[in-house]
Amino acid sequence: MISSRVLSIALLSLVNIGCSGDNDTTPTQDSGSIAALVQNSENTQTTKFNINIEFDNDAISAAPKSLSLSIGEVGDFTLNAQSGYRVTDIKGCDASFDKNTQKIQVIGGSKVCTIYVTSKTNSILLPITSSVEGYGRFISLPKRVEQGSDFNIVTKPHTDQVLDSIQGCGVKKTSGVWSVKNAQSPCHITAKFKSQFDTPKAFSHTIRLPIVVHVLENENFTIDDIQIETQIELLNLHFRSSDLLETLNMLSGTARVAVEHIPYIADVGIQFYLATQQPSGETFTGINRIADQGHISTASMLGSLYHPHKYINIWVGEKPPEQSQYSITYPAGTSVAPGISLDYRAVADYSSRTYDPKLNKTLTHQLGHFLGLVGHIADGPKGSHHTLSCDGVIKQSPSCINQDLLFNYMRHNNIADEDKRMFSLSQAQVMRNWVTAGPLKPLYDNNIDQQ
Repeated sequence: MISSRVLSIALLSLVNIGCSGDNDTTPTQDSGSIAALVQNSENTQTTKFNINIEFDNDAISAAPKSLSLSIGEVGDFTLNAQSGYRVTDIKGCDASFDKNTQKIQVIGGSKVCTIYVTSKTNSILLPITSSVEGYGRFISLPKRVEQGSDFNIVTKPHTDQVLDSIQGCGVKKTSGVWSVKNAQSPCHITAKFKSQFDTPKAFSHTIRLPIVVHVLENENFTIDDIQIETQIELLNLHFRSSDLLETLNMLSGTARVAVEHIPYIADVGIQFYLATQQPSGETFTGINRIADQGHISTASMLGSLYHPHKYINIWVGEKPPEQSQYSITYPAGTSVAPGISLDYRAVADYSSRTYDPKLNKTLTHQLGHFLGLVGHIADGPKGSHHTLSCDGVIKQSPSCINQDLLFNYMRHNNIADEDKRMFSLSQAQVMRNWVTAGPLKPLYDNNIDQQ
């Protein structure tokens, strides 16, 4: 159509030139120039270039097999995937693919080009189910996977637990990573968790209590999750493995407890873990960070308090200048929020998980108070734990009473941490009774399913 219009305009111009009466004009030459112009125009407009398409003949068919398009001309290929296959990608010629219509659209250019079609077999999605034994959860586990694919499994035990095993789906552990290779059928995976500690020898069962750590942040300090998590791990070592720790200290030449007092070192049978559910029921780390706080205050504690019948509340922040102590325990039933406030400088740094008797024991000491150990080992109210027999056996003249234990966790705060090494058997009895039958019984009862 364009070629015809150019030709008509050219002929009209030729007629006009012939009638002009200008003797200097040579019509024959002008006619030849116009004819050449028309021919060039027609060649430009009619030049076409091939658009080819390549694909796997076993998976895809296409119509047409190729296109011949001039510049700017639009063309389509229609694809048809064979049974069990699908188109996954196309490349080349600046083409576009509509998955709904299965059409490739391409615009003609100034050269020959090829469209490449990639296809694969239709995915078979395999359901993966799971269950947990013990106290922990899956962090990463797909609910469905493509047949033939690989996937990794990541778990998170409670702070006082360890992963014992993962079974099912052909799972294997390689270089510390649990994974399934080449999944072929629906399957079920079970993660088994177990306590880091055995059942206490002196008591019938282990008591487990959840802790929530409220970090009252300000610009003067930072404390990461690892330091908080490992502080709880260290706490459990003090409550569950002080006898083992002192044995290791003997081997390293750093023992403090007198030989005659070694038999009184208690495995208290109480262990702690960072809570795994918020009051709303949502999963979380057990660490509640609250930004833009000043110093620890009654208002900030009450404003962030989780129900004390369900959690042990610990606040970590910066103590106010007028407070000389780095920690304060508010027992159950107090008018202040029940729990423990802890200056950030009193949090032990056990991040390397390398035990050192010099590590900070402030939280261990304060939890002793929170669990019913009133006063210190050297003094306290009449009838408090410092006057009890070391072994917890009531007798007229005990050979050892708690105030004889110079390396007890309940010594005064001004005593060096390396000189605090143990709870006694009678102190363990007091703490367990305080939890199961005393002021903290509601806390114990609300977590009975975690015992």
